[in-house]
Amino acid sequence: MKTSEFKRELKKYSCYFSTDAVYQDEIANATAYMAVINPEQQGGVGFTWAFYPDGFNLNLFKLINEYAATPIDERKDEKRYRVHVIRKDFEWGYLNWNDDDKLFEFNNEADTRVMKTIFTESEIEELKRNPDLAIDFNKALEEVDPDEQ
Repeated sequence: MKTSEFKRELKKYSCYFSTDAVYQDEIANATAYMAVINPEQQGGVGFTWAFYPDGFNLNLFKLINEYAATPIDERKDEKRYRVHVIRKDFEWGYLNWNDDDKLFEFNNEADTRVMKTIFTESEIEELKRNPDLAIDFNKALEEVDPDEQ
């Protein structure tokens, strides 16, 4: 399970995932920590359910265990980028893929159902090979925050 997917699923239980601790990643809600995961050891997880105000939740328990059981290298999300081609201060200078028309165009940075503006590393490599695009990707890429949907 990817970290971004795990974070999204935790939100359904009003929980969040923190990687700020020194030796462990922590799962908590607004009132208390409920579990810790060892970021360097597959399966390394500990629970503190006594502090969870809603009591034991089997689905949340399964979710945390599934993430902890995921091999470390498989937890990492592929980096994602926007391609800002026209002047960095121009908000309409982003490469967009219009999924309805199957065409590239320039628009703002909003990634929608129709307009794709966020591309993975592997998609960027495909774009670089596209003969219709003459883009200096070394200058145009803007990394997207992993928490951004």
